[in-house]
Amino acid sequence: MYRILSCVAIALCANAMHAKEKLTLDQALDMAERSHPQLQASNAQVDVARAGITTARAYPNPEAGFMAGRQIARLPSAVAGLDIFYTFSQPLELGQLRPSRVKVAELGLESSRHFLAGTRLAVLGAVRRAFHEVLRRKSEIALARENLRPVEDLLPWRRTWNSRKRHRLPASCHRSINCGWRRCSGIHSLP
Repeated sequence: MYRILSCVAIALCANAMHAKEKLTLDQALDMAERSHPQLQASNAQVDVARAGITTARAYPNPEAGFMAGRQIARLPSAVAGLDIFYTFSQPLELGQLRPSRVKVAELGLESSRHFLAGTRLAVLGAVRRAFHEVLRRKSEIALARENLRPVEDLLPWRRTWNSRKRHRLPASCHRSINCGWRRCSGIHSLP
């Protein structure tokens, strides 16, 4: 989740810095659909399952072999000389072997499609959450800046008051002004 949130935040910041056009939710979802690694891996699994169906429908190939070698007579009844073997085999699929193999491959394809749909929902849901989290954080920053304005308006008055010491306020007012400035000083540095 943190990874997706950071990717969307970087995309929003980069988009805001390099272009006047803002990234919309639909654009973020399209980018995730096209280039998210989990979705690409799930799509590859669907392709593997399709290839599994093609493989399951194929007839097994015949096999032929040839072996030759020299035989040494170690026993009195053995004959020494050239020894040659020819082999040929053709697997036979009797009964329901081949149709059941095809059915299993088709169920594997269906399973990988369901997995792709689940992965897509999880990734796009995480992108939506991250997008709305970024929007919420932006609104929090705007609210914090808005809350900072009254404190900033007090700063010139405080500086003037400290330099001239015309007005005497209770000590509690000094503490609230100072605490308010310290609380908002971290936000004050934002542009």
